[in-house]
Amino acid sequence: MQFAPKGSYRVEHVVEWLAWVLPRVLDGIDPDDVIVVLDWFKPHLDEAVKQTCKDFKVKLQLIGGGITGDVQVGDTHKHHAYQQKYSAAEIADAARQLELRPWKLPAVLRSVVLKRAWDAWAEISHDDPQRGYVHDGQLQPLTDEGDAEIASELLPVWMEIGMPALRREHIADVTEKWNQGVSADGTNTWDLELF
Repeated sequence: MQFAPKGSYRVEHVVEWLAWVLPRVLDGIDPDDVIVVLDWFKPHLDEAVKQTCKDFKVKLQLIGGGITGDVQVGDTHKHHAYQQKYSAAEIADAARQLELRPWKLPAVLRSVVLKRAWDAWAEISHDDPQRGYVHDGQLQPLTDEGDAEIASELLPVWMEIGMPALRREHIADVTEKWNQGVSADGTNTWDLELF
């Protein structure tokens, strides 16, 4: 694993990771079906990151500053459970060390930290990954029924910005263009079928 000198990561790490992961993600998948979601962290905002996404023909969605904890699925649906598992292992390790050597502060090797991180990730549930996106308002059906699945702390914001009305406007716009035979790119051809 690579980190910057102070332990965080920089633009070059983000670009390197995208260049490594995207070919694996895109194996057999249309790039139009892939969205890279990043939060408002300075290295994510760099032009090199945007260019890398363009080079792989995937979409980039940036989560606005200050709302990551409410809509970033990794934070809302994985981080808390992961942190609990990791912290429990850390506390147990420290307690064992203090029992064996009560005169010495607990110490830890980087390899132990990585093993704890790996084990904690393996212990949390990875079932139903789409549920987090529904709960965070990012994967909603084209009807108002799905709004009931949005997180209780997020639903008031969803309603205040008028998402149900915006959804109806977009549906009407696409329906009108469909009826006129105009596709999303402005041409008169559609390469999809309606069932």
